Amino acid sequence: MRELAVLLAAAVALIVSPYLASLTITAPDRELRSWWRPRRTSRRRYAVTAAVAVLLAALAGAAAGLSPVLPAYLTVAVLGTALAVVDAEQHRLPNRLLSALAIAGTALLTVAAGVDDSWHHLGRAALAALAVGAFFYLLALASPRSVGLGDVKLAALLAGVLAWRSWLTAFAGLAGGFLAAGLTALALLAAGRATRSTHLPLGPFLIGAAVLAAALHS
Repeated sequence: MRELAVLLAAAVALIVSPYLASLTITAPDRELRSWWRPRRTSRRRYAVTAAVAVLLAALAGAAAGLSPVLPAYLTVAVLGTALAVVDAEQHRLPNRLLSALAIAGTALLTVAAGVDDSWHHLGRAALAALAVGAFFYLLALASPRSVGLGDVKLAALLAGVLAWRSWLTAFAGLAGGFLAAGLTALALLAAGRATRSTHLPLGPFLIGAAVLAAALHS
């Protein structure tokens, strides 16, 4: 059943990849009001977006299986793809996509709680989102060059989704994101491709580590 969930999630991600690629162009444009409307993109952008989306969706499918929480995990994977691509390119996380993820994620987790009668999972998710959001906000105040407000919002959202399974999963996902970012920064420094002042986007690492942690703790 878990294999079927992986295939289903990957197929959905592949189908929506053209639209996700479009969002990586339109969502960051603050002057574009109709940012949700699809636009044509280059083949390279589509290929990169599709590859990331399918990988993240497959991990989300492995994490959730054919359970009521699968739609929420899949939403994190597909919208997380757009967020990761934008952050990697522009070093920022658009509020439009973060808001969409917050609304969809909350609604889908609420539905999952109702289907499974697992309201305690939803309560833990809400508590984790608040706690992590407050902690990351303090980090942003202490080191604004390392952690932005977009990272704060993203970390809170991811913590909520991960804590649906357990506190350990939430901790592993967020800590893994920081660890991956730190190791990448050290590798770039050692290779001479970055300096101490080089800004490394945190979003892609948080998203990738979160989905991977959910899959490993399933």
